[in-house]
Amino acid sequence: MDIYDQIPGYKDAVQAENQQRAAAFISGIPEVVAGIMVAPLTYEMELRLRAVRSPFFIGGLPNANDIAVFLWCVSEDYQRAIRLRGIVEHASPWVAGRLFNRTRRAFIKRLRRLDYLTTLNAIRAYINDAYTDAPSGAGERSITYYSEAAGLFVLLAEKCNMSMRDVMELPIKVVWQLLRAIERRENPAAIHFNPSDRIRGEWLNQRNSVKN
Repeated sequence: MDIYDQIPGYKDAVQAENQQRAAAFISGIPEVVAGIMVAPLTYEMELRLRAVRSPFFIGGLPNANDIAVFLWCVSEDYQRAIRLRGIVEHASPWVAGRLFNRTRRAFIKRLRRLDYLTTLNAIRAYINDAYTDAPSGAGERSITYYSEAAGLFVLLAEKCNMSMRDVMELPIKVVWQLLRAIERRENPAAIHFNPSDRIRGEWLNQRNSVKN
């Protein structure tokens, strides 16, 4: 029996982490945010939301409209509406636009029943989950000459033989797992952290305090 198995909640936390990481590689599985079916967050979605200055990515307190825009952008309804518009546009751009707008209005209408604070926290949890395996801490700011998306594409294109579309459509959860795997393969001594490490750290601190 591992000594850490006696830490309350630690074993369950580790199991949940492993399950979430594995599930991120299964395509077609939607996530749920405040009862709304959404797709796993991708860099393409994030860049689109940054382009419309979503407070969820550029800072500030989101209002009800910001929440509606965010949920529409990441929703399964949006993905289906985009696919349908692409099909119908060949026959009639006007009809395609009408169908898209009607789907969007129906979706926004559904959001009126949502509680603001509950939905706000659910969206933040959805974003945080996507970045679970991203490095923590801002570190030293430096001058950049290209976007983060460009850097990711160059690395994953080289290491994983991916196209630009492949990278942009990958769930962010998958992107950071791949980057971790690449770093660990090239540098076995690389240090990584898991959310569950906090539980283990707190337990060790308490144990040492009792000893002292």
